[in-house]
Amino acid sequence: MKLPTYNTLFSVIYRSELESPNFFAHLQDTLEKASLKTDNIFLLGDFNSNLLDVNEDSPTGLPDKTRKLLNVLDSFCMQNVIKKPTRCTLTTKTSIDLIVTTKVELVRRSGVWPFRISDYNLVYATLEDPCQRLYGSEIFGNSRKTTLKLKWNKHLSALLQR
Repeated sequence: MKLPTYNTLFSVIYRSELESPNFFAHLQDTLEKASLKTDNIFLLGDFNSNLLDVNEDSPTGLPDKTRKLLNVLDSFCMQNVIKKPTRCTLTTKTSIDLIVTTKVELVRRSGVWPFRISDYNLVYATLEDPCQRLYGSEIFGNSRKTTLKLKWNKHLSALLQR
């Protein structure tokens, strides 16, 4: 995605528990290539590595897949912006659905939203707007579309204020 002042890479990730023996090596290689194009990288998705109870001062004793993920993220100065459980069952709480980025300062708000038909919560992040004019009528010549976009932005803002 190209914004007027930023080249930003957004990528969706799914790491299967069973079918990805080389996932972390592949992720490392992919991030190396991506970092040559931009330093604004956002990865969103199910990493199947629980970061909920990670103590940054003492990374020993972590499961192997969590330690490997943290090593890859650390090597690219990436941070997770989701700090609450993303999956809650009767007996466990984990944070396996993540949003990680090289540009935490661009994240205005992030969190989880209970999804009542599943034990997974939805994760979200809103970003600082690098170009305020994108929200005006300059994008949409049709005033009906502008009105719908403004109503959607107002509705979304109200939902995120809860």
